[in-house]
Amino acid sequence: MNHETPDQVHGRLLEGVHVTGYAFERACSNLEWLLAEDRWRLNGKFENINDFLAGVRLDHFRVVAEQRRRIAKRIKELQPTAGNTTIAGVLGVSDETIRRDTSSTNVEVTNEKSNRNNDEVSATSTNVELSGAEAATLALRRAERRERDQEAEQRRADAALLVPANANCTVDIRHGDFRGVLADLRDANAIITDPPYGQEFLPLLRELAVFAHQALKPDGILAVLFGQTYLPEAYALMSGFRPYRWTACYLTEGNGYVSHARKVQSNWKPVLIYGGGERRFSDLVKSENDAAGKERHVWGQNFDAFKDLIERLTDPGATVVDPFLGGGTTLLAAKAAGRHGIGCDIDEQAVSNARTLLG
Repeated sequence: MNHETPDQVHGRLLEGVHVTGYAFERACSNLEWLLAEDRWRLNGKFENINDFLAGVRLDHFRVVAEQRRRIAKRIKELQPTAGNTTIAGVLGVSDETIRRDTSSTNVEVTNEKSNRNNDEVSATSTNVELSGAEAATLALRRAERRERDQEAEQRRADAALLVPANANCTVDIRHGDFRGVLADLRDANAIITDPPYGQEFLPLLRELAVFAHQALKPDGILAVLFGQTYLPEAYALMSGFRPYRWTACYLTEGNGYVSHARKVQSNWKPVLIYGGGERRFSDLVKSENDAAGKERHVWGQNFDAFKDLIERLTDPGATVVDPFLGGGTTLLAAKAAGRHGIGCDIDEQAVSNARTLLG
């Protein structure tokens, strides 16, 4: 994270904590990193730790006890007046648990039943503190699931690269901002992408709409996976270029995304679709949990869902562009579907990983 700004990490934290497994572990690490060296102030955006914490909620996860204690203690060190209720709301446990975690003596309650009763005061039953054995079992299951997903992802990558029908499909991966490194593109068939959702990234949507207008064929299609929090702003920023066509549903499994500010639990994301010819498509795409996608990139999406989306919106042999390449899921899915792919990212490591993945 040392190559990122606190604003970037904060945006990822706010938008990414709804994802289970490895991404959740990253969310905790992001929070700890922001709490160090006063990065949480975000260059003066926050003067009070309570204001910063108001937008951070991990209460629908089982926070590992050791990590919970570190985070709670760090908050108290930064601002001793930070309320136990505020910290408890972030971490999804009771006020008493936070009081115990941050007390100078840090006396541990050894009776398992007592521990569980204290933590069950919180909003959901999934916030029960795990015993050592339970935590170890859960960690093992997560590791096994990630390994299975990675093996499946590798099989998909091999299929995308080795199927003879796709042998002539080209992949062009560039490092840099799309407004510069993709400025030469013309007559592409589709832009299918998943840009960052944070408020600070909203201006990029206007730039994306401008780019799409010049890079796509007259009947080319722009499809943007985006979160609901700033959806009205997204529609406004992208209007005036490609004509709006539809908002499809990208259905996600698992716990979904909890917006505490809006008091909503969501299990789908909008796909904003602009332009396109006479091709008819179904507007429901199902996405499964994909640990391998998250391993490639913190915002990685599901391979099968993106392959499905590409096949619905484009014809074989089409050129698919992704200006926010990330881990390379879009281009991997495009190649597997018999399409040419062009993409870029400002993250040099992500570009290197995508090049390795796609040969």
